Amino acid sequence: MKIKEEQGRKSKLTPQEKAYILIIKEYLGLSNRETAELASLLNLTKEEISYKTVERLYSHPHVFVILYNLLSKIVGGLKVDAVIDGLFPSSDQAL
Repeated sequence: MKIKEEQGRKSKLTPQEKAYILIIKEYLGLSNRETAELASLLNLTKEEISYKTVERLYSHPHVFVILYNLLSKIVGGLKVDAVIDGLFPSSDQAL
């Protein structure tokens, strides 16, 4: 999968850090603010992050690929009949 590089300023976090933070957030059931505070408290990242940074992690395409590959390895293979935007590939129906 090729991912077009985004415009704008560079991210404070690597894609691996972004995926790691999201995994921790979901595993512990934390809010975005709690996750940002925990990342700061435990030095999970080199830079301090805000809750808005955590919120934006979901939309990063590299994070999607990392999490998809992780889930695929855990489950042992996935069959997906949808694309990233939530539409079925053969129609205009939403999920």
